[in-house]
Amino acid sequence: MIRIKKHSVVSLFLIIYLFVCIFFPLDPYKLKIIILALMFCYSHKEYASFLSKMHYTSIFLIGCIYPCILFLLSFIRSRNISNSASQAYIPILLLIIVPVLYNDINFEKMISVILFVEAILVVSIIALDVLHIYDVNDSPIRKFYYDWGMGYMGKSHAYAAYYKVFFKTSPMLILLFDYAWRNKKIIICVITALAMLFSGTRANIIVLFGYIVFCSYFFGSNNQVKRLLIRIVFCVAIICLFRYLINSFESMMNSEGSVSSDKTRSGQMTGLIEALSNPVTFIFGDGFGSLFYDYGRNKYMSGVELSYINLLRQIGIILFIPFIVFVALPLFSRINKQTKVAYIGYMLIAWTNPLLFTSTAFLVYAYVYWLMYQSKIKMNNNAYFWRYISDIYNNA
Repeated sequence: MIRIKKHSVVSLFLIIYLFVCIFFPLDPYKLKIIILALMFCYSHKEYASFLSKMHYTSIFLIGCIYPCILFLLSFIRSRNISNSASQAYIPILLLIIVPVLYNDINFEKMISVILFVEAILVVSIIALDVLHIYDVNDSPIRKFYYDWGMGYMGKSHAYAAYYKVFFKTSPMLILLFDYAWRNKKIIICVITALAMLFSGTRANIIVLFGYIVFCSYFFGSNNQVKRLLIRIVFCVAIICLFRYLINSFESMMNSEGSVSSDKTRSGQMTGLIEALSNPVTFIFGDGFGSLFYDYGRNKYMSGVELSYINLLRQIGIILFIPFIVFVALPLFSRINKQTKVAYIGYMLIAWTNPLLFTSTAFLVYAYVYWLMYQSKIKMNNNAYFWRYISDIYNNA
């Protein structure tokens, strides 16, 4: 009788889950919930051990307790059970790392492979247009892209980089770039950098260059002489290219689309500050799905791109602070310093995009927490601990 290893089954569930999250974040058929339910049921022994032994307090609090409090407070404030449930459940997605840790799955490699597929797709779409094989603005691919809510696609002088092939998960590409950069995978670095450039958003482009500049300057080499040489070359290059870089930056920031976006965000900020001037809203929030007046679009809105301030408006300072503590905790852990730079980059992108409290965001949080716990396991010389526990439950 053929016996399928639990590691393989959990890996399959995880691959499907990651594929849906990265390419179809709107998930019209609710596949993410179905896959998670199957994974939770299949890994019930691991979750039972997790809940009883409380190895990871932060995961337990954010993945189990926090969603319940979010739902109750949101429902009390908004009286909308549907919106409260659809948003408050999202932190539960963090719990996917429990079976990943127990079964010793390389989460970093798995998520990097799927993100690389996304990067290749972006570059391929641009290449096909450049070669006049098809038109980015008018093609079956573009129709499919929009029908499934995958992102935005087109070309226009109004865009920051002329082309815009923006997957809604493209900000996660900074994590792939960091993985390739740390492991000296040059081809992956180049393809990922091109994909981020042609995502067409200023935030992605600025964060990409910020990562390259910062990591080149501070982490260019472990050898002090080489590091000094890299810094000298880097400074000379900056001086020589200064005027070109400034002109490119000004062109990107002053494009028609950029100016329009900035004007809209300015109006949104005015409306959010107005809403938060109410002490009850500031302390307890207005609840998920609640509306405020968006002066940028001159109508009442719920979700906007200024995600930090809007989340504060929805959940209030009482629940906002523990969430920010949870988000910031990996920065004080022993994970790679360059990865911390990439993570900060993602959080900066989330400032002007609705990417702070979504399934995509919690995939990023799961990734950095997995790295954090992996570093703890290595530090304590207990690399086989979780597999040992898993084997006990499998053979019980």
